[in-house]
Amino acid sequence: MKLLTLFFVILPIITDCQTADEYIDLAVKESDLGNNLRAIDYTNKALLLDSINVVALGLRAHCENQLGQYIQAISDLNKCLEIFNKTKIPFLEPALFYFERGIAKFGLKDFPSAMIDMTKAITIEPENKDYYYKRGLVQIAAKLYTGAIADFDKAISLDMNFYDAYVSRGLANQNANDFENAMKDYTKAIKIDPNKSYAFERRGFLKFMLEDYYGSITDLNTSLSMDSESGQAYFIRGMAKGFTPDKTGGCNDLRKAGELGMVAAYEVIKANCN
Repeated sequence: MKLLTLFFVILPIITDCQTADEYIDLAVKESDLGNNLRAIDYTNKALLLDSINVVALGLRAHCENQLGQYIQAISDLNKCLEIFNKTKIPFLEPALFYFERGIAKFGLKDFPSAMIDMTKAITIEPENKDYYYKRGLVQIAAKLYTGAIADFDKAISLDMNFYDAYVSRGLANQNANDFENAMKDYTKAIKIDPNKSYAFERRGFLKFMLEDYYGSITDLNTSLSMDSESGQAYFIRGMAKGFTPDKTGGCNDLRKAGELGMVAAYEVIKANCN
């Protein structure tokens, strides 16, 4: 689900725009296609026509977040909230503004402030699974695993097939040394969507930690069959193969991991591979 659809109204495409709403429509469509720079250009044009249009400001902030322009996004969202608090726009709640500002603060690693903003968003829209999910990610980053698990529990209660929430709850459980529940979460995610690689990769890593090297290799084989560019998957599979007779295959995996940016692989190669 695209968060933009929470309040950005899509209008028919108009190439010769006369109003801010027409430019916003084009911006939404470009953002949905991942063309964030083009979307920002359209929001800029909308704001030239209506400088206090909170939808244009909010959409521009969303695109800035996607581009990692977190300081600019926070500035735009501060303006959104200031305008909203002054005018109390009918039929529009500021939850998404708080949420997007939380994402920007998360990007800047200001975890306490990010959680405050996301909590404000949740207070306004307590049935939005994405808000709980993202706050859970912030809590993982802040090493607050109990709180993260509670957020993922809530997200899953709102959507029992929420793949990403199961994987992330598995990661929180794993980091909290609850390996049994971590394994259950990764396995549940795989059942929900066996065509996604990440749960296989995470479960393969967990099996490696638990010294189930052949089980780890099997999961990582599946993961890499779907995503052959994961340096981490090659790295862990190489490490796992090092505990089996396939030492040569392990070293080959470690070299591939290094090629894909896993610098730590070279230290292992130096110590274990000819």
